[in-house]
Amino acid sequence: MALPLLLPILLALCACAAPALAVEAPGNLLTEWAPGTPVVTDPCPDLYWECAGQQAYQVQCGRDKTVLWDAGRLAGPVTVAEYGGPALEVGRTYWWRVRIWAGGEASG
Repeated sequence: MALPLLLPILLALCACAAPALAVEAPGNLLTEWAPGTPVVTDPCPDLYWECAGQQAYQVQCGRDKTVLWDAGRLAGPVTVAEYGGPALEVGRTYWWRVRIWAGGEASG
């Protein structure tokens, strides 16, 4: 599709404390490498986070309380994912979150 989509993305973090001796909670969450709540023109934006000690991750994206895309648990230290769900609608606000694992413990 040649027309750029304007997709405001709301970054939503799951506020949960990391268990002792577990991986730290993910930080520095960015959408299309922009801080804050950017207006995104890419219908499949890059979702980026930082977390030391990460061994696996799971990215979810949704609108309101509905999860539209769940990448599932993926092994590796990768800290960027391209949104892979259904087409995002122009003018809608979406959220995304990432869960990370290290040594079997989940955080974020």
